[in-house]
Amino acid sequence: MSRPSIAIIGSTGRLGSAVARELTPDFRICELGGRAAANIEVPGAVANALDPHDFDLLINCAGGTEVDRCERYPHWAQQVNAASVAEMAAACAAKGARLIHISSDYVFRGDHDRPYTEDDAPDPISEYGRAKLAGERAALDADAANLVVRVSWLFADGRPCFPDWAIRRAMSQDPLRIVSDKISSPTYARDFAKLIRPLLFGECAVGGVLHLPNAARRRGSNSVNMRWTARRYHPLHTATPRASRFLR
Repeated sequence: MSRPSIAIIGSTGRLGSAVARELTPDFRICELGGRAAANIEVPGAVANALDPHDFDLLINCAGGTEVDRCERYPHWAQQVNAASVAEMAAACAAKGARLIHISSDYVFRGDHDRPYTEDDAPDPISEYGRAKLAGERAALDADAANLVVRVSWLFADGRPCFPDWAIRRAMSQDPLRIVSDKISSPTYARDFAKLIRPLLFGECAVGGVLHLPNAARRRGSNSVNMRWTARRYHPLHTATPRASRFLR
């Protein structure tokens, strides 16, 4: 019996590379030609990259996560986070394949005093969040069997992430201003890659929306202090304004 075939968009990125490493021993991974071929920034590129391949499942780990850039260029945000997902969903529908689309906690407003659940209605306040929500809807509207998996504060081995950025800034003596009231559940890419395995095929291959971060909850400033301490530098002193000051 042949192994199921999986295509991964964003297989060289922070999350996609972890997913590819985890799944390669047990599944046949389609080679799509890398980022240059399946370029989510170019309309039609993803559809063209997927067209020659037969696969049972497509996992989309790609997206435009530069929140500030999304605010400046909302059309770009919609292309990389929504229009490209619609191309993936259409390709899957044509091939009889299923789509797992990785999304973000930014689809929520962020003013709850408790963790968000899958039953909470999305209410994004940023261009990035609105684009991610549009991508979710494109995936789910195409086929009820498709799955949207939301993660938050993604980090991975050997890849740039928020605590590393803060440490570099601190070591350069630049002032750090990190909000103290932004609380989230960090997602470790290698853990995510293991947790998603049961959702690929079989009786647990459900459709709909699923939240799949790690269990711990952290404040932005605390995550930086923890990482700083782990690297055995001097304690980190940061200014900690409240994120609510920036909400509109």
